[in-house]
Amino acid sequence: MKDRASAPAPNGHPDASGDLDIEESILIEVSKALRQIEFGSIVIKIHQGRVVGLETSTKLRLDQ
Repeated sequence: MKDRASAPAPNGHPDASGDLDIEESILIEVSKALRQIEFGSIVIKIHQGRVVGLETSTKLRLDQ
């Protein structure tokens, strides 16, 4: 596990390559959820500044 207090990477982020991998995987999951949902909501759960969960809720509308 890397120490977050280490010197910043050249682009200014503490652990740029690892953070980018995590951010990319989060964006992929959000993108998948957006493509799969027609009606409903997507909730991104964050704890201490980090994404820790993704919840989707779909709504089914029944015509009378």
